[in-house]
Amino acid sequence: MEIFKQNDALARFYDGLSLYEKLNNETLGEKYREAYFLLEDVRDTVQALSHELQFDAYEFDAYQSRMYQYQQYFRKFGDVDGILAIMETYDALIHRAKHFDEIREDFQNIRDVALEAATAAAESLSVKRRAAAVELEKVWKFNCMT
Repeated sequence: MEIFKQNDALARFYDGLSLYEKLNNETLGEKYREAYFLLEDVRDTVQALSHELQFDAYEFDAYQSRMYQYQQYFRKFGDVDGILAIMETYDALIHRAKHFDEIREDFQNIRDVALEAATAAAESLSVKRRAAAVELEKVWKFNCMT
């Protein structure tokens, strides 16, 4: 994992992974790791194919901005809305890249992984929310008794 520490953004990502590993949620951490690197690959591929995909300058800048925002969402772990939002863009890009098999496959892979990560995150959050609700109820009952 030393490679993560060579870049500030990747270092923040590594810190997030460490947190999840400490919480013994390695499945979600692994999905996150896989999705993050797929996202990097897709971004690089789109940049290389931007001419063939016929993005105009404004559209390409908007795409790059969205990719940056989604990487930020990924770093936040548990921002399920952010993970789900990725899929809307991929749906549009899959359609746009329909003549480019390599990039379409990348988009479909990241979409599938994002869905799995979102599902796992939602399940993890619901468990935490239930646990928090139980704790809140205990505190409420204790306060009512005193």
